[in-house]
Amino acid sequence: PQNRQTPEAATTVPQTSSVNSPAVPVSDDRRSSLPAPPQPGDPSFIAYQQSTKAVDQLNAALSLPRSEATEKLVVAAATLGVVRDQRVDEIALNKPTATQPGGTTAFVIEKTGNPETDRVSTLSMPQVMQMRLDEGYRTLAQAVPVQTIAQNLQPTPALGLEEPSGRKLT
Repeated sequence: PQNRQTPEAATTVPQTSSVNSPAVPVSDDRRSSLPAPPQPGDPSFIAYQQSTKAVDQLNAALSLPRSEATEKLVVAAATLGVVRDQRVDEIALNKPTATQPGGTTAFVIEKTGNPETDRVSTLSMPQVMQMRLDEGYRTLAQAVPVQTIAQNLQPTPALGLEEPSGRKLT
């Protein structure tokens, strides 16, 4: 029969692991709707650049190549930076202890010039690695600083806003 697959064809898997994969033709409109890294002009682009630099430095120190796993760390750290309104100057991993293996926590560090006042946030590496990259890009694109959210929740009397009952908000 002519429709029979050869053993080689049956084991071939298309390479589609990249968001910019050639599996979606350039002229295809679906490509523009796929989540992708932030581009210049995007609100999260600076945090993404900072995180990329910090992860590249960590990779160099550990002699690791860029990979999907390191890109997940870039995206998670950038999202954390945006949400916490924190620069991403460095990323470090925890060292092994008697109770915890090394590399299970990532420290996202904003350097202040004094290690005692550096801003440090943490990420759970198992959670970062479980994240789908396309979902991470989508979350990063939608990230808003917590402080901005809090400010937007407070009524502004100067606007003369009223509740549906007609009572003025103060």
